[in-house]
Amino acid sequence: MGTWGIKPFENDTALDFLAEFEENKTFSFLRRAVEVVITDDYLESGIVIEAIAALEIIAAIKGNATDDFPDMETLTLDELEEKYNSKISNYLMDLCEDAIGIITRSEDNEMVDLLEEADALEEWIEVIEDLNERLF
Repeated sequence: MGTWGIKPFENDTALDFLAEFEENKTFSFLRRAVEVVITDDYLESGIVIEAIAALEIIAAIKGNATDDFPDMETLTLDELEEKYNSKISNYLMDLCEDAIGIITRSEDNEMVDLLEEADALEEWIEVIEDLNERLF
């Protein structure tokens, strides 16, 4: 049984995504996770969790990591920022903005459905709003 919480890295899916990013070390890995939520008609919770993890990594690259950003095995936050900051483009930030809007939509979104059932949607929206502020 996996762990699950409303904060970005309080679940196995997000931590697995972070580990996979560390293994791949390619910026396109992050961009694809953001693009998937924009292109999919139905958002499964795993897709949303991975997109949020990617957005959190992008915020960290911009120097705005969440206070509970997990330690990485191969990179420090400073190294992450130094290595990938030049990859942040206006196009990417437009994708991120679109993704945030889509992630929080209520229709065709398994994550929103699960959070409504758990009576945790409002708290999760606050977490996403914090992410949005750190991204932009």
